[in-house]
Amino acid sequence: MTRSVNILGLALLIVLLFSGCASRGVSTEDQTSAEQYVEIGFRHLQFDNAAQARVAFREALTFDEASDSAHLGMALVYQREGEPELSERYFKRAMALGEDTQHRHLYAQFLFRQNRIDEAQKVLNEVIADTDYFDRAVAFEDLAIVSLYLNDTQSAKNFFDRAIVLNKMLPMPYWHMANLLLNEGNTARAASYFDGFQSLVTSEVVEHTEASLVLGLRVTEAMNRQESYAALRAQLEARFPNSTFLEE
Repeated sequence: MTRSVNILGLALLIVLLFSGCASRGVSTEDQTSAEQYVEIGFRHLQFDNAAQARVAFREALTFDEASDSAHLGMALVYQREGEPELSERYFKRAMALGEDTQHRHLYAQFLFRQNRIDEAQKVLNEVIADTDYFDRAVAFEDLAIVSLYLNDTQSAKNFFDRAIVLNKMLPMPYWHMANLLLNEGNTARAASYFDGFQSLVTSEVVEHTEASLVLGLRVTEAMNRQESYAALRAQLEARFPNSTFLEE
C-alpha cells in the first residue's frame, strides 16, 4: 500500500508495544529483560538488520515466551526475509497473546503484500473500528489503497478524505486525491489537494518524487499556473533528467 503498507512503517514501531508483558507469572526481572531485548530488536529492524533483530527477539522469548511484542518482532523479521508462512505464524501468535490494534494493522499490511486483498480489507475494517488507535489515519489510507486495488474509486476517495481529517500531515492521501480527481477532469479540486501535498513538501514533511512532480506539472498546466509549472519543471529536469515526461 504505497506509503504505509509500502510499507513497514517502522517509525511507528518504536513507540512499542510492551502491553504483552503484563502479569503472567513472569518475574519483574525477566519482564524487564524481555522488554529490553524487544526494544533492541526493533531498533535493529529500523536499520534493516534483520539477523540481529532475530537474535534479540529470540532472547526476549527466553525471558518471556508469551511476549506478544517479541512474537510480533519475529513476524516482521520473517516478513522482511521473504518467509510468509513463518511470518504469519508469528503474527497470529502475537495477536493471540495481546489484543493490540497495531498488531492487527501490521498483519493487514502483511496480507496486502501477499496479495490477499480481501483478507487485508477485512482486518483493516477491524482496525479502523478502534477509534482510539493512534495510527487510525494510516489505516484509513491503507483501506483507500485496498479500495483502489478493488476498483472501488469512490470508497478510496472517501477513505483518503477520512485519513486527511484524522491527520493532515499524511502526504500520500493528498497525492492520491489530486491524481484521482485530475483523471476525472475535476481540475480545481485536484489543484486543492495538490496544494496540500505541496505545503507538506515546503514544510519538509515529505520530498517530491518523480511521480509527484509530474502530477504537479499536470495539475498546474491544467490550471494555467505558468509560474508554478515552470518551477516544478525545473525541479524535474534537475532531479530526474531522464523522466519520460520531459520527452513529451
